[in-house]
Amino acid sequence: MIVCRICGAESERRPRWNGLQFVQCPTCGVLFLDPQPSDEELSERYDLYYYPSRDSARRPSVYSNTPRAVTDQIVRCLHYHVLHQVSAGSVLDYGCGVGDFMATAARFGLNPIGIEFNYEARKEARARGLVVHETLEELIGCEPTRRFDLIALLDVVEHVRDPRALLRQLRELLSRKGAVYLSAPNRLALKAVLLGNRWEEANNPTHLYLYSPSSIKRLLAEAGYVFRWLPCRIGDPARTPLRRAASHMAQRLRINSTLRVVARSHSRPDMSSGATPR
Repeated sequence: MIVCRICGAESERRPRWNGLQFVQCPTCGVLFLDPQPSDEELSERYDLYYYPSRDSARRPSVYSNTPRAVTDQIVRCLHYHVLHQVSAGSVLDYGCGVGDFMATAARFGLNPIGIEFNYEARKEARARGLVVHETLEELIGCEPTRRFDLIALLDVVEHVRDPRALLRQLRELLSRKGAVYLSAPNRLALKAVLLGNRWEEANNPTHLYLYSPSSIKRLLAEAGYVFRWLPCRIGDPARTPLRRAASHMAQRLRINSTLRVVARSHSRPDMSSGATPR
């Protein structure tokens, strides 16, 4: 028997795809890796695939952080629809990588702080003049009373061992009207459905979970949040108008590659300005 870390349901171990270690929870529908790699194995994979040392002769990173063209749109949307154009709002970027989202937030007049476990990424972010801590415990130790108007997790919840526990911990760091923004690959995206076990997100060696719209909703509910979908359509400005229109339609139908969600603590919901979840 295996236990789902999202909803706690027990089930038989049934692999989702041939050749991959993902199994599906029959209760909440999330896919999770079983067994999970060790901390040492994960660290090596991040060094190899995301943040190879600048001092080494290793190949460039295979996986990149969220492109600036996308982070600009996300921050603009959050600043207008979620923060209500608050000046100097406090932002925590959990899993900030090299700091692209933080740098964009700073350009909008927000006050960002980052958390990044990887040494190479943290070093690069700090070299840009950004404030980045190694762990959440380090941040809390330095600023125990700090609360945030926005906590961002850009493509993070698929990487952490216990996303429900992390989101519960982050909920305690929100200000009274604070919100969480998170994004994650969509396992029900058209591309994912067509490719199956050849889907690149399922073959990313650092991914521990793969979510659908319903399992993201269940994760947030289990962690104590109410949510809505990000109230903006995000697109690549380099695409043709036809491809951008197709991308916007896919986002409306929740079959786009990335799920994007805004959530608040259920004890103080303030979701009146956006659509209700589906």
